[in-house]
Amino acid sequence: MSARLLQSCWKWERSSRRLYEEQRHPQALSAARDLLSLDKRTGSSTATQNLLTLYRLNQGPIATTLENKREPFLPVNGTEPGKNMYPWGARKEPIESFLTAHPEERDSVLDLRSVVRRATPQNLRQDSATLGKYPALSTLHPGLEGQLKGHSLMAAHRAGMTSLQPAVFTQCLTR
Repeated sequence: MSARLLQSCWKWERSSRRLYEEQRHPQALSAARDLLSLDKRTGSSTATQNLLTLYRLNQGPIATTLENKREPFLPVNGTEPGKNMYPWGARKEPIESFLTAHPEERDSVLDLRSVVRRATPQNLRQDSATLGKYPALSTLHPGLEGQLKGHSLMAAHRAGMTSLQPAVFTQCLTR
């Protein structure tokens, strides 16, 4: 395997892991970044190494206790109801309303490998940047870029913007 291909695989793995951690908890990446910074400042103390191990084992800043409760072990918000079914900050009602209005989207939106986020200008710009950084995603998700360009234009119109970068890599819900 060539060094370039291997390097691309490592980048993809890191990106996928970050996306997964972000889905598990919206503060996971900032908590990990802060913990790594603390670890460097303390000279990799046993305490911070233990927290880093706990973070890796739990794939984020929330652990399951012996009483089967999900508790944060880093300074982050606790878990929210529906966290495994709906994106952070989303509620059941708007998603169910969207699915009722668009029943043909149900399988796609509820697919285990779908990422569902609001079609906000910030999310759309971030998704566009992700596609630009990892063009292979267009191959893995044929037709998604075109579908999300429409969401981007609608969001720009609603916000009174004249242009906005196309969105990629997520299924988007409009308000």
